[in-house]
Amino acid sequence: MDLRSVIDLVEALYAPNDTSSIVLIQKQLQDVQRSENGWLIADSLLEQESINCQFFGALTYTVNLYLHRESLAKNQDNISYETVTQKLLFHFNSICKNPNYSSKQLVVLKKLMSNLAIIYINTYQQWEDPVSTFRMTLYNNSETPIGNEFYDYLTLLFTTLLLEEIHRKLTIDLTDSTEFHKSIHSHLYPCISLLIQSFQNTTNETIIIQWLSLLAALVQYVTQAEIQSTIRYGSLGELFSPLFDFATGRSIEIANKTIEVITLILDTNPSIFPAEINAELEQLIFAGWGGKYLDHILQDKDLNEDAINKYAMMINSFIEPQLLKLLHQLGSNTNDASRKLDSLVELSTVLCKEFIFFWNQFADIYLDEEDILKQKPTWSETQSKVQTILSKLAEVYWRGSHISEDLDYDDDDDEIQDFVSYRRDIGDFYETIYPILKMPLLEHLVSNIVSNLSNANNNSLQTIADIESSLFLIQTLACNFNEDNATSEIYSLLKSILDSGLFETVIQSNNKLLVKTSIQFLTSLDFFYSSQLGEPYLESTLRFLLSTPNEHQIIASKAISSICNDCRISLAPVLPTFKILIDQIVVDPEVKPIIRERIIYSYSSIVQGIRSPSDQANLIHSLLNAIISKAIEVQSQPEFVDYLQSLLSSIEEIGKAMRLPSDVNDWYAPEERDAVYAYWIEDPLHIKKQITEVVKQFTILNPLTSDNYMMNEVCTGILKAGLTEAIPGPFVFDTYSIIDLLNAKISQCFSKNSLNVVPLQYSLLESLIKSSSIGSNLLTTTLQQSCVEYLAIIQQDPDLALCFLNILVVILEKKPGILIKGFLLHNILPFVLESLGSKEKFVLRSGCKFWIKLVTLRKGDKEDSVIIRDMIEHTELGPSLIFKLVASFLMASRSDLENFMELFKVILVKYPLNFKKWFNLAFETINNNQLLKKQIPTSDTVRLGQQLMLTRGSRKVNDLLKKFWLQVNELIEYS
Repeated sequence: MDLRSVIDLVEALYAPNDTSSIVLIQKQLQDVQRSENGWLIADSLLEQESINCQFFGALTYTVNLYLHRESLAKNQDNISYETVTQKLLFHFNSICKNPNYSSKQLVVLKKLMSNLAIIYINTYQQWEDPVSTFRMTLYNNSETPIGNEFYDYLTLLFTTLLLEEIHRKLTIDLTDSTEFHKSIHSHLYPCISLLIQSFQNTTNETIIIQWLSLLAALVQYVTQAEIQSTIRYGSLGELFSPLFDFATGRSIEIANKTIEVITLILDTNPSIFPAEINAELEQLIFAGWGGKYLDHILQDKDLNEDAINKYAMMINSFIEPQLLKLLHQLGSNTNDASRKLDSLVELSTVLCKEFIFFWNQFADIYLDEEDILKQKPTWSETQSKVQTILSKLAEVYWRGSHISEDLDYDDDDDEIQDFVSYRRDIGDFYETIYPILKMPLLEHLVSNIVSNLSNANNNSLQTIADIESSLFLIQTLACNFNEDNATSEIYSLLKSILDSGLFETVIQSNNKLLVKTSIQFLTSLDFFYSSQLGEPYLESTLRFLLSTPNEHQIIASKAISSICNDCRISLAPVLPTFKILIDQIVVDPEVKPIIRERIIYSYSSIVQGIRSPSDQANLIHSLLNAIISKAIEVQSQPEFVDYLQSLLSSIEEIGKAMRLPSDVNDWYAPEERDAVYAYWIEDPLHIKKQITEVVKQFTILNPLTSDNYMMNEVCTGILKAGLTEAIPGPFVFDTYSIIDLLNAKISQCFSKNSLNVVPLQYSLLESLIKSSSIGSNLLTTTLQQSCVEYLAIIQQDPDLALCFLNILVVILEKKPGILIKGFLLHNILPFVLESLGSKEKFVLRSGCKFWIKLVTLRKGDKEDSVIIRDMIEHTELGPSLIFKLVASFLMASRSDLENFMELFKVILVKYPLNFKKWFNLAFETINNNQLLKKQIPTSDTVRLGQQLMLTRGSRKVNDLLKKFWLQVNELIEYS
């Protein structure tokens, strides 16, 4: 391809284009980059005036540096790292010294710098000081460069990028890097150190910012070097001495960047700061500059939000390592620890959001150290001071949890989401400090609610905000209470809230947030309602929840479901009230589906708690009759299809609610269990037949709903509802009844070529196998009739293929003999082999999983294992499997490679004597049939086979196969 065509392609790549065109252009340009003229193309593009061409030229250098690593290191092909370095420096000079240089070209210069860094990493033993080389090139090889601020900036930028590239490389490449670190310490670091010191007194703000970025990069590298090697840099105080001058005497941007660097040092390698610098930093924070700087940036909180956050992070990073020491000093006579913590409490009244995690950590450390602190003579004083500090903060954060009047809590904008997140953090803080402050914390919140409820002006905005915040925080604490840890005082406090007219005030307030928080508060009281003290409040609570405005009915219905589920035995007296509501929501199409379904679930949960099976059945039968009669009434009216779906979903919810909430022997006494068993085996009201007839009506017989995916999904859920039950019940259907429905539906789907709902039926079959409720003969017949018979169609449909593979995997996990001892495995072998070549990610994953399960066969008996080993070793299955595995792996996308690795490993472990022969035969077949773009040399495949055999199925297999895949597909691993 000529240069003009390449230039046109590059410009087209960066111009607006559709995705398919861009992919095609990228492919053409990648071929150009990797061609034998790659270096020449790179040079030619860098000589163009177009920034697009220049950048792509620099990028082409990057590609070729990785592509020709080995030949560059050996000085082959008439090109070496040294010649590439000279060319890159030439191009860099040409661009940055061009009179028409534009700041937009900085992106090109950065890419060239990155390439120089790559070369240094590969040639550090020869090219020991790239920074000096770079700087002398800029200054025309002058030993004493005359100041040029642009060149100085570029030198600092190059040094920063160099350190960042080294850090990135050493993070990815975990091979021994000791010699590299030694070279940097001996040769590169002294130059960088001099460079940093030479700009300590500069006044140019752009250079100061870049100087600070260089410090940050150096900190990251030094930290990494000290972890990866025995090199120690110790205190670097002389390099960092001007930091505080930059923080105190410059613009907010520079102060911000300085604070960022200080925080980085404190977080990653605080030993860089000598003791005197730490003392100076403490003085700055707690006396003088800190307060003034904070006052300055708080003048415009929105504009300086980033600066405020970084300032708070710096203080956090400085104080956090001292927390343990401060705690142990808190009870002593010295007031240093108290002074610091009091200052931070004061600071937190202004920056409460920024310090909440700090105080959380403070409380956590205190709790961890409590036993040790108790042994000290100053324990009483320490405990008192900690409780005083946390009590003050509890008040600060209680106020912080109030939503401001100008925020609409129903909005979904960033501001309200930030507040919701912060409020959640406040809740976490209260959870953390509760074990320290204990009852006084809860008493204070409850007292606030009770006093505000008794206030004659309890409808004012301030009163409502106080009540709402306190309810929110009590709800957060109550989530951690249960029957085992809730004391009598806690029960009494919660009772006092419900006795104080909470429900009436909430309803009268018409405040959306208060209603919502009250509902969430009530939802958290399951332990309370389950107690003798709380049981009398169940009915009034449910009536309140049922009476909440329509806009809150969704969360109210969720609360009702939760309470009914947890307190079902105590709620039987409420059933008549519920039934009135049930009768209304069943016949009203305007009721939101989720509300209808949750209310019916709640009602059914209470019914499940009734001990008499006949009483249960009568109530369920009545409810089903109401739902089914309404469903039949609207079954032919398309405008009611969503309503009809909700009615059927309500039947599914009944099934879920009727499941035993615990083990059958824990829930029922032996005589009760026997009575339930006998009743539902007989099923005198024919409830199970009534339900299966409904499923048949709406999945098979009704033309309006039989092809409706959502309707079929609900009906499948109805049939699944009782599969996990250990005792007969209204939704524990006879397996033959389910299979008859399943086979009839699948037959209908394939005959009508309406396949969208078949995956639901296969999912039902999978659930039956998992629940072990289907016998071997029935399962074999069903698989043949509803799966194998349609295998040609299944193989062409990724959704069906995935479902069938999932069924086969479950069979291998549960009952492998069904596949292995009969004829089924022979019938499906072509299908499961082809699944390894699927381009559908999930089909491929399940296909590999099938073969892993079959090869390892952990659930099979001895006869199963003998049959499989004989098939793999003494038929064409072994060679066919390896051929398909190898060919599919080599032609797979990079993102799919991991799926194949485990299968390679298990075959290597299970069949080591055959693997090598099959492996070589697979490559011979691939080459003979020209399945890949290029022939793979036999020497390469033999060597790979030998290397894989040596791994014995270890993790090393992944590395070998990935490297070979990259080689075959002519791709580069950029690491």
